[in-house]
Amino acid sequence: MNFARRLAVLGIAFVVLFSLLFTRLWFVQVASGTAYEEEASRQQLDAERTTAARGEIRDSRGVLLATSRIVPEMIVQRTAVTDEEEEALIQQISALFDLPAVEVRAIFEQAGPVVEVPMGIVTPAQMSYVLKNSEDFPGVLIQDRPIRVYPEGPLLAHVIGHIGRPSPEDVAAAGPELDPSGTIGKFGVEKFYDDYLQGDRGTLLYRVDPQGDPLGLEEELPAVQGDTVHLTLDSGLQRQVEFAVNEAMTLSRELEEGDPELAAAVVMDVTDGSLLALYSYPDFDPSLFVDGVSQVQFEELLERNVFTNLAIQGAYPPGSTFKAITWAAAINEGLYPRGLSTPSGTINCEGELDLGIDDNEGGQLAFTDSGHGTTDLHTALGRSCNVYFWQVALTIWREYKNDPENEDILQRWARLLSLGEQTGIDLPFENSGRIPDRQLYEEWAESPRGSLLLSPDRFTEAIWRGGDIMGIAIGQGDVLATPVQMAVAFAALVNGGNVLEPHVVDRITSVDGRMVLDVGRRVARTIEFTEEHERFIREDLTRVTNAGGTAAAAFSVMQNPWQTGGKTGTSERDVSEDNTAWFIGVTPIDNPRYVVAVMIVDGGLAGRVAAPVARNIMQYLLPNEPITSIRPGGAATPAEAAEALATDEGGS
Repeated sequence: MNFARRLAVLGIAFVVLFSLLFTRLWFVQVASGTAYEEEASRQQLDAERTTAARGEIRDSRGVLLATSRIVPEMIVQRTAVTDEEEEALIQQISALFDLPAVEVRAIFEQAGPVVEVPMGIVTPAQMSYVLKNSEDFPGVLIQDRPIRVYPEGPLLAHVIGHIGRPSPEDVAAAGPELDPSGTIGKFGVEKFYDDYLQGDRGTLLYRVDPQGDPLGLEEELPAVQGDTVHLTLDSGLQRQVEFAVNEAMTLSRELEEGDPELAAAVVMDVTDGSLLALYSYPDFDPSLFVDGVSQVQFEELLERNVFTNLAIQGAYPPGSTFKAITWAAAINEGLYPRGLSTPSGTINCEGELDLGIDDNEGGQLAFTDSGHGTTDLHTALGRSCNVYFWQVALTIWREYKNDPENEDILQRWARLLSLGEQTGIDLPFENSGRIPDRQLYEEWAESPRGSLLLSPDRFTEAIWRGGDIMGIAIGQGDVLATPVQMAVAFAALVNGGNVLEPHVVDRITSVDGRMVLDVGRRVARTIEFTEEHERFIREDLTRVTNAGGTAAAAFSVMQNPWQTGGKTGTSERDVSEDNTAWFIGVTPIDNPRYVVAVMIVDGGLAGRVAAPVARNIMQYLLPNEPITSIRPGGAATPAEAAEALATDEGGS
């Protein structure tokens, strides 16, 4: 009985267990079969990333400077091409694009391990041929992609920059988010703000069979266009600057002043550091780089120096424009020629200046300048009297030659005003320029490479000597500055001492108009000027552009030249070069708003070539001031003749 009961219980247990197993099988195969089938289907998905359109770039008035349009592009999926097929495919692509097979092969090789190799935009006829002869083009797809378009061509090339394929170094630095077959900014705003312009790539999810062949589109996550970059620059003003600079270069050749091939000009708002125009010559068309340039094209562009943004990279001796900085050091530190204690004290500004120091201290012992007669600090700036500023430098040498902490007082003022360091402009590859001092000369003397910059007589125990500071005081010798640096310096001189960080971008917004980044006004530091500085700086700058000044002839055609001020500068980088013409101007002088910096390399005399450019630009900026043509600043005034003579003899 007990055995029968135990057997019955065991049987019931087996029935229950089999019932549970059957129920579970039914649930999995019938009740939840559809859900599991869908889940299994989802596990066989293949993702393909899509390219986002780059964000737009617009000028301060909303003019479109860079955008994107959709075009068909040929893509080669290398994983779908066997080694045997690849050579035949190269020949087909070579014939289709009319390219040498060696260039097509180079594209494949340069792509390296990249799965998808972009071959370029195809015309409707080319696309039709590929689709009709697909068996001859294994692994080839025609896909829509956004390409960069620059409606204004070269006008703002050095500001906007250009794009290009990422290098292996770019891919390694950016990580997996960077599309190795896409494009990135390589220069200008396109590079500096690339993270904002890139946008977010999209994703296409395909169902695929076990062999990887697509069965259909499962889901699409659309790409999001990049942000819109709004520049501070005005394309209308930029066009006027371009015109004026090119006219002046032609004028220089006609006057046989020089043979300029390099030039730059900037217009900056002295209140907030925004750049309203930035031009560098020679320029280029950014559209050339959308699909890549050939090696021959690239070498031609390199030879023409188009990739140098001279406004921020062209470092040259600023010549007598630097005297405004020496002026500031003198009036704020009380550094006047021997025997003087105020800016109104006078010297006889003519003839030869003998340093009156030992040979091993002085280097060049005497400096020659043309006569300016009785001169104080104010007229010295207007007439560009070298002797006055040399004597300021001589005072520094005499006072501080045994005081290493203070002997570089002039260099400190230059650095305070942005020279010798990067200004912080929001463009890549800015040149720091150079403000020489004792430490730099000692480093040069110890370095085989650096010593090449020094003449043989430098190799004495006294590497840094009294005569060296003479060259600095008038912007010659080893001083190097860029137009943007000089613009920042002059802006600080007239705006109350605010050393601004210049910027070409005002703000960045999303596609739907939300604020992403507000660049705004940025002050690097503020200089506390003396009351005398504030009282005299604008008045003394007007002496340059009005009667008796080195730019008076160029500005005499204006209805009201007293609205303007500035400083000319004619310099040499070395004795084998023609003069580089500089002019840094400020307007309106009674309430400064704009600083205009012009540099024409090998352009000749500043007053005859560079000053007319700045005057033409200022006329464009000023209301009710007619714009007159670019014409020479007239025969050299006595002041300009003196400046030119001093330049030829190693002075200003």
